[in-house]
Amino acid sequence: LLDYEPNIVGISAVESSFENSINYTRLAKMLLNVKTIAGGVFPTLSPEIAIKEDSIDIVCVGEGESALLELCNCLSCGADYSRIKSLWVKIEGKVIKNEMMPLEHLDSFPNPDFSCFTKGMFYKPMQGKLFKTVPIEHTRGCPYNCTFCSEPMLNTIHKNEGKMYYRRKSASKVVEEMENNIKMYSPELFYFTSETFLAMSEEVFNEFIENYKKVSIPFWILTRIETVTLDKLRKLQEVGLYWMTIGIEHGNEEFRRKILKRHTTNKQIIE
Repeated sequence: LLDYEPNIVGISAVESSFENSINYTRLAKMLLNVKTIAGGVFPTLSPEIAIKEDSIDIVCVGEGESALLELCNCLSCGADYSRIKSLWVKIEGKVIKNEMMPLEHLDSFPNPDFSCFTKGMFYKPMQGKLFKTVPIEHTRGCPYNCTFCSEPMLNTIHKNEGKMYYRRKSASKVVEEMENNIKMYSPELFYFTSETFLAMSEEVFNEFIENYKKVSIPFWILTRIETVTLDKLRKLQEVGLYWMTIGIEHGNEEFRRKILKRHTTNKQIIE
């Protein structure tokens, strides 16, 4: 913090990491007294808890790409930032609670820039090996309703806008992002960050397969039992699928169905 001398410090937190994360905002306040902002799943779904932390000045409720950009622009020129949508802002002991920004199309965001990270940050362990890995966002959110997950609530809070939080980038945007990453970082593995990668139509799946034939870099996905077929596995393997992670969540079929709203059978899982 002292070497970099930031103008603003931001944290992204889930509930289990929030207590650790605010150690950084407290340090930032103590050492530099800069503005601090908290975003991510926990501040979005429990902003009234996050904003109570003395070391947090601003909470971002919902997606932060445009709100954070607008905030930084305001701070850089000394403009009022108290009415920026999606932000809860502390001003003179009061909290201004602005409404959320409308969801934006994922294609409207620029490609992620990882160039500021040290080379070591790219290396991730995968099945006993280290790979130079770059993440690719293919979709955001999830169409399923598991009771232990934040995604159903994220879908709910955005329904008022008439839009689904779960959405995907166009194939052309994903290809552009992959080509850009190959040119800039020379990855050995792509990690698709989609929470349920195969939750897509046959048309979209086949489009992905055709596009990925041009890439030929091993990749890792996360998906659900219901989305897996032998035909899809064969096609994915042909274009470079290296590893697939599947959440089982619990060994008791009745518990999964009644409590977790996971409706796969043990027979399906074993197959």
